[in-house]
Amino acid sequence: GGMMGEGEHDQTAFCIVRPPVETDIPFIYKMWGEALTRESPLSKGVHRSMVRAYWVRVIDSLLNNDATIINIGCDYEDPNIIFGIAIYEPKTLHYMFVRQSLRGAGLARKLAPFVFDKDPAQPRVTVTLNTFCMGQIMKTHPKIVYNPFGLFKELKVSES
Repeated sequence: GGMMGEGEHDQTAFCIVRPPVETDIPFIYKMWGEALTRESPLSKGVHRSMVRAYWVRVIDSLLNNDATIINIGCDYEDPNIIFGIAIYEPKTLHYMFVRQSLRGAGLARKLAPFVFDKDPAQPRVTVTLNTFCMGQIMKTHPKIVYNPFGLFKELKVSES
């Protein structure tokens, strides 16, 4: 449920969600590219320069895909101050970033609510990058499954 009970305080009121603007794009490439380079098993043992070049292509294809949604969490007074980023398609979360000092306040839920929906009637959610934080979330959200191949749009496999 999105409604808060009586007396509950929205810890994320300082943050609004907006679509990306042109000046956000380099920051998105930097943050997402670093996360993929550091945390994706596909990067393991591959020379850094080669890894970066390939991840840029993957990010290009996802950012230029009409199905991709980018939510930027920013300061409600200054939209240039970014607190978090969520990049997803329906049922697939590609990238989630929340400033370390703000983790646990509910920002991730605000940026990509479908990920945290525990309703068994809702379809399962795929995450394509299994970061430490996502691993923690997955422990309490059994509907979230990890599949790095979801990054590659050409690979359409019917899952049983």
